[in-house]
Amino acid sequence: MKEKVKVYIVEDRAITRMTIVDVLVKAGYEIVGSSVKAKTAWENICKHEVDLVILDINLVGDEDGIWVAKKIRQNLNIPFIFLTAYGDSKTLGRVMETNPNGYLMKPFKNADILSSVAIALQNFASGTRAEVEKKNADPGNIMAMKDCIFVKDDYAFVKIKIDDIRYLKSDNNYVEIFVKDKMKLVRCKLSEVIEFLPSSKFVQVHRSHVVNVEKIEKFGSGFVIMGEDRLPVSTSHKDKLLAMFTMLK
Repeated sequence: MKEKVKVYIVEDRAITRMTIVDVLVKAGYEIVGSSVKAKTAWENICKHEVDLVILDINLVGDEDGIWVAKKIRQNLNIPFIFLTAYGDSKTLGRVMETNPNGYLMKPFKNADILSSVAIALQNFASGTRAEVEKKNADPGNIMAMKDCIFVKDDYAFVKIKIDDIRYLKSDNNYVEIFVKDKMKLVRCKLSEVIEFLPSSKFVQVHRSHVVNVEKIEKFGSGFVIMGEDRLPVSTSHKDKLLAMFTMLK
């Protein structure tokens, strides 16, 4: 089902932390935790499902945000943004060694937070989808990460687990993504969305429909049944569908 992008915040100033939480929650993101110390942050990040970390560089305790960033790079596959009031060359040098996905300077505006998060998610997705030969899709509208796709919803990204997708339907320059009893609309072409989905599960059955074969309940001559939905299967795509069922046996 549709999920919110989960964010963890590491910031030792309460006012700054509360501001970030307020901005992100209003935009549709989920805050799964926050810490003021590096070691506590790392322990909690490992325990929770986290999609993005916002890291202040200077923290209370022996270790700083760069220490957390190095731990993330060595052990996890998630993006992070550095948040700091310091922009000296020495600090920037240490920061760049960790290859961050974003960098936000204090003081910042609310819009800066949202744009930094969006860019960080885009940068990370671009760098980790080697198996996805993305060609024409707008990176601001849809991208892939791990076992999910992220679609733009106003100023935030909404996470949709790939395994939860039932089918997709093309509507001119938009694609309707159906997940259980919900539908999410994204501005792009059907051919562009297909490139983000595993070919082992998803197959195009019609010029305007792509289905998750694991969600098909019935099929017959020229149609498939998915719940209460009856979707068309064109003659030109029928063989591909049958081949998929053969592979799944």
